Amino acid sequence: MRRGYLYILSADDNRTLIGFPEDVQGILIWSAWKHHNHDRCVVGQEKVGHREVSTVFIGHGHMFETMIFSELDGDPLNDKQWRHESWDEARAFHEHLCEELRTYSDWENDDEAWEDWEFETQ
Repeated sequence: MRRGYLYILSADDNRTLIGFPEDVQGILIWSAWKHHNHDRCVVGQEKVGHREVSTVFIGHGHMFETMIFSELDGDPLNDKQWRHESWDEARAFHEHLCEELRTYSDWENDDEAWEDWEFETQ
């Protein structure tokens, strides 16, 4: 990725990134594309217990981001985020994270267990 560029996903495969300089014209193209292609930016969204795992295409800086949103106050995983450089990497991470959360669902209300837990990337 080039610094100072904004990116959109190609219409062909949703995995090829097309870059535009971060100038007025590039910002207009990027923001119009994002506005009309919001659904294409979603790599994955899944509810796992009381948590929502969301992985989306951002299109600048880090290209993709996975976040956990929790319905419970004080959940140590709430707002936790990871960044990815490609659609395939983001998708694989999203699926792996959801599986990990399902595996450890018995820790649902055990804050001490989550304090020592670190998600292992593939």
